[in-house]
Amino acid sequence: MINKRYVQLGIVTLAAGGIYPVIYLRTNFQTPLLEIFGMDVSTLGSLYGILGMMNLIGYIPSGWLADRMSSKLLLAISLLLTGLAGLWYAQVPPIEHVRIIFLIWGFSAVLTFWGSHMKIVKLLAEKDEQGRFFGILDGGRGFVEAVLATIAVAVFGFILGSDPTDSALTRTALVTVIYGYSFLNIGLAILVLIILEDKKDTEANEGKEQSLTIMQGIKKAFLIPEVWLMCAIIFCGYTVFWTGYYIGGYLTTNHGLSEILVGVITVIILWMRPLGGIVGGFLADKYGRTVVLGAALAVGSLSLFALATYAKGTNFYLISGTVILVGLCFYFIRGLYWSLLDYCDLPPSITGFAIGIVSFLGYTPDIFIPQWSGPIFSQYQDGPQAYSLYFLISGIFGLLGIMFIYILYKRIKKSQKFVN
Repeated sequence: MINKRYVQLGIVTLAAGGIYPVIYLRTNFQTPLLEIFGMDVSTLGSLYGILGMMNLIGYIPSGWLADRMSSKLLLAISLLLTGLAGLWYAQVPPIEHVRIIFLIWGFSAVLTFWGSHMKIVKLLAEKDEQGRFFGILDGGRGFVEAVLATIAVAVFGFILGSDPTDSALTRTALVTVIYGYSFLNIGLAILVLIILEDKKDTEANEGKEQSLTIMQGIKKAFLIPEVWLMCAIIFCGYTVFWTGYYIGGYLTTNHGLSEILVGVITVIILWMRPLGGIVGGFLADKYGRTVVLGAALAVGSLSLFALATYAKGTNFYLISGTVILVGLCFYFIRGLYWSLLDYCDLPPSITGFAIGIVSFLGYTPDIFIPQWSGPIFSQYQDGPQAYSLYFLISGIFGLLGIMFIYILYKRIKKSQKFVN
């Protein structure tokens, strides 16, 4: 018989995998988007700038909402709003309306979604299951996104047929993909309402904690040292993960690989996400979350150092093997760093807010990395030296992450909270 908690986890994973593809449609369909909506790359970038701004300001309120409202209801609202905005998007409205759509998505994908879905997984997992549950969440989300992207590209190609220059067919194909993603989100909202159980009863048992005021809850979360260590660990791990956005450019610029070969390698890396997340989660529960996460950061950092030193003409299999290994480490890291949240000993009444704080600070590389990497690539004119230096700096952040993991390990062991 299937464990009910794993069914619940599966629903949350489907929601996490289904909510973002329509929002980040540019990943697979940037050129058709520009053509159909009559935008240039700069305009499209400004839309995602709106989304990024909404994400940044939404993390902490997202946690606050998750502590005071039904997480199940918040998930359903998120999916429904995303789907309805997607239906509007499918009408190919003018750019002024598209900006409003992106504002709605910024609200639905973070403010009502992020803290609630993380809190549900945290409460679903037992003490010895935190690694696998968060690993399954991230790996499963990656698997869902990969499958949906494969289906979307196939449908787009089928409708477009043998005439990719036909703008009417291109519009029909893209709109069909948007409709598909949008109805999927609406369907997932209904599924969440029907199947997902609310964890509010668990929170109600924390009578004393439920009486905390908002400011008391904020103070309580900020005064937990492990919360700050979580921020530092996720900041370093996410900085290493960001390197993945530069892998394609590195392979082309530093080693002269063709676009086809680069495409094949980067697709293989994408499929490392379900493998790294799920396998990493189970290994973490068996051998220790801090141990496996630290090992992933160590291997990832050393591999980045190796990539930075590979000269042009280095054996192709060595280069591609190292890059894929780095990709696997990326997803071990992403799948595991949230599992450390259990070591913070958070009462359910402030768990969501702590998730908001950690997300807000831990994901600031989204802001900082472009600020310090931009000058590096400008100085070296996007050449091989730029990628090598960038990889070296990212690897150093990985080593810093190991240091913070060790400090966390010592704290939880000293306080006898250490489980694995």
